[in-house]
Amino acid sequence: MKVNWRFSRKKGFIASTAFVLFCCGNPEKNADSDQILQDAEYSVYVKDDFDLAKLLSLESIIPLELHEGSFFTNPYRLIVLGDTLFMLDPVFGTLLGFNSDGKMLRKYGTFGSGPEEMADISDFGFDPLAKQLVLSSIEERSLAYFDLAGNFIRKIRLKNQSDMIAVDKNGLVARSITYFNEDFSNLELASNSGDQVGLHFPFPQEIFPIILKNISGHLTLSSNSKFLFQEPASSIVYEVDGFKATPKFNFGSSDDMWPLQNKHDLNGFFTKVASGAISHPTQYFEENDDYLVFGWNRKKRAAAESIVDFRIGIFDKSTGTTFLTKPDDLVQSIRGPMAVKNDLFYFVIQQDQLLRFANHSFFKNFENLIQSIENNKKDHDLPVVLTLRISNLITKN
Repeated sequence: MKVNWRFSRKKGFIASTAFVLFCCGNPEKNADSDQILQDAEYSVYVKDDFDLAKLLSLESIIPLELHEGSFFTNPYRLIVLGDTLFMLDPVFGTLLGFNSDGKMLRKYGTFGSGPEEMADISDFGFDPLAKQLVLSSIEERSLAYFDLAGNFIRKIRLKNQSDMIAVDKNGLVARSITYFNEDFSNLELASNSGDQVGLHFPFPQEIFPIILKNISGHLTLSSNSKFLFQEPASSIVYEVDGFKATPKFNFGSSDDMWPLQNKHDLNGFFTKVASGAISHPTQYFEENDDYLVFGWNRKKRAAAESIVDFRIGIFDKSTGTTFLTKPDDLVQSIRGPMAVKNDLFYFVIQQDQLLRFANHSFFKNFENLIQSIENNKKDHDLPVVLTLRISNLITKN
């Protein structure tokens, strides 16, 4: 069961929870147990906010065009390789490749129980050594490898379920293993043959897990192709390099946040989040050499009706300054950052929301393109990719 933190306007905001009884067993001793006491490399303190256009400039709008019979509405992972965009919709279990104009190229993976088929696709990554896509299945507890032309290569079975994965430059796979595991750890490292080579971020065996995917916690790659991992309900992003996990970004705020020492009280965290009483980093963050761009949910304002106050944050690593967007209905409709390539950060917005905000000043240089999308609209549930660049306000700071 997944708990979606940010739903479309049509469906509104619905909070649901899932509890399970804990498994019996003893957690393995892990060298990361005292990592939380270390200082992070960067302190990301969220305080002031600014107009969206002063922080980010819109570089391109990429509407998606599907093949007949394909379905794609809720992108979860986006990877950019050269001129190709690879995007996953785990709801439909669809992994698609698009060219730089947004035209669908091909689909990856076939559903079924056969040796070359997938029961589901929970996430995917890219192995740069083998030049292959790596698809993860929760139900099968497996990884399936495909070449970029869509041909099945191989499948390996694994001990634990994983809801997020990433692959580093050496082909090592980091897997955010679910709380339903007997290793009582949140992150597993696996070789490309499927052997478990490391465990990080232990949690108590008496924990009553709550599903927080799409609310808090994320796994991606750092600017130097190491792993960046944030546990759910935690305010620290770690950089993981093999057997070592080092705190890299420590989030702080002028608003109330969930106490770091309570990060394993997932039920309490969700209850607090659902009340709108705290600020916290949301699901996505991406970094390049100069900046960390992240999603942030700000503590509910007194006059606000919604408990979701999504903002986009930017941290300048050279100056230690954090910038946050002001309240903006357009920003509320944007999801990400979902990928980064050099100095471009990739976000998504649903087509109907793009058309809704067509007159927003942020889109002032794209009136003709948006009008063309309006004239040729077929499915408003299709996502649209936005590429954003850090604005001069920050680069000149």
